[in-house]
Amino acid sequence: MEFLTNGSSVKSLHPGWAAHGGIIATLLARSGMTGPETSLEGRHGLFRQFAGDEEAPERFRALIGDIGRKWHLPDAAYKFYPCCHYLHPFVEAAGVLAQRGIGAEDAARILCRVPEGEAPVICDPWERKQTPETGHAARWSLPIAVAARLVDGKVDLATFESPASAAVRELARRIRWEPLPAARFPERFEAEIVCETKAGRTETVRIDDVYGNRTRPPGSEALIAKFRANAARSLRPEAIASVECAVEELADAPDLGALSRRAAAGRLTNP
Repeated sequence: MEFLTNGSSVKSLHPGWAAHGGIIATLLARSGMTGPETSLEGRHGLFRQFAGDEEAPERFRALIGDIGRKWHLPDAAYKFYPCCHYLHPFVEAAGVLAQRGIGAEDAARILCRVPEGEAPVICDPWERKQTPETGHAARWSLPIAVAARLVDGKVDLATFESPASAAVRELARRIRWEPLPAARFPERFEAEIVCETKAGRTETVRIDDVYGNRTRPPGSEALIAKFRANAARSLRPEAIASVECAVEELADAPDLGALSRRAAAGRLTNP
């Protein structure tokens, strides 16, 4: 998590590196390599060596009590913006302000009330969050994400492909934050925005949980739209529907062969 100090791009490596570790472990096991069954919770396991918590093994054992019997993936929250998940309800709240007719030019001051558990990631240090050095660093910036939604009318991949515009940075300087009382983080990702307009009007928007979480599950249309938009960056138009069908058939597929072949065949030459 130390990438947060300067917005370094190593964060993008995390899921790929985890997948790489899984593949290597599988290949080693296939070749006959063995390992301890209690590598996590054992006397010399990960938890006791690094967590510094004697009760961690028992909590872990309780968490995996239903392993193999219950799928937890349906409880996972989908992300509809390419930035830190903690920012999503604030982007949505800024969108509600826009729907009420408040644009960047109307806002005199904006106060964001943030669950304390989220603040170290999206608020600290505030001066750096207001002026991140790169577009990538802005993926963890509360003032930039809120300002971008009001200035540009959207938050998408293009938002973070280059440093924030002068207009976005100017609005970000008019944003401040304070802790959200009685926040239910991490069970819910809440957000509250209070906007004081130059005309003397005050608008408050509260989001009780991030869209896409199990309390606000998205419809299949939203998920398919996200897939199609992302796929269009690397697949030819005719291939998107083919890959989509292959994904829908995965539950009954013997392996990932069909999906891999369709994706490879439809790849753009210069995505």
